[in-house]
Amino acid sequence: MVYGVNLGSGDGWSHPGWQGLDTINGLFLDENSILPFEDEQLSCAFSAHFFEHISNEVSEQLFREVFRILKSGSSFRIIVPHVELMLEKYKNNDVNFFTQTIGFSGRPEWKSQGVETSFTNIFLHWIANYDELDEERLVYRGPPKFLPTNDVRQKAELCDVGDFCDWVINFIPEENNIQTQHINWWTFKKFKKLLKKAGFAKVVESSHMNSSISDVLTTQKFDNWKDRSNFSLYVEATK
Repeated sequence: MVYGVNLGSGDGWSHPGWQGLDTINGLFLDENSILPFEDEQLSCAFSAHFFEHISNEVSEQLFREVFRILKSGSSFRIIVPHVELMLEKYKNNDVNFFTQTIGFSGRPEWKSQGVETSFTNIFLHWIANYDELDEERLVYRGPPKFLPTNDVRQKAELCDVGDFCDWVINFIPEENNIQTQHINWWTFKKFKKLLKKAGFAKVVESSHMNSSISDVLTTQKFDNWKDRSNFSLYVEATK
């Protein structure tokens, strides 16, 4: 019996009583997706590092659908990159936060693609990134190429987090050989606005391993499936 759904779970994820969803009838979740559950059928929903990969339009449709399929009083737990924290660390020149706390120092193909393994590019990788393919072979995964550090610094100081992220995302190429990865940004304020719009009665900022969903507290398959606690935003919405 299924009582929970994990949106954007990825390959290799499974847990008794839960269904992982990346596609429906072979199609990736989109702004037309209707989740394959009855009204008020499920007791919980979860998603980790997925909503930064989809647009606001797709997100709002999924919020509405999760609200529909959850029982009254049930919770929807969401984890995404904490872009407000990352922007603040960048503005404070905290290189160690990215290279040691997060543990990311760029990718090996950056050099062959003419992309510097700079502090700015390491930071931008978490705000907006994409895959570039050559006959279906991955040749590059990273942030928009060749954004001048001075421009990034100026925007980081002058813009709020949403305007800054939108500015970076706008530089992702649109050619046919481009597959998008990080194309959206999230803050607690944005989540609260859109989840309330979808009907959720209560939206709170949570933290790692702090949840009203019992499975989150008792198994490695949720918050600790891929531990990104040092740079993640945790939100929990209750119907």
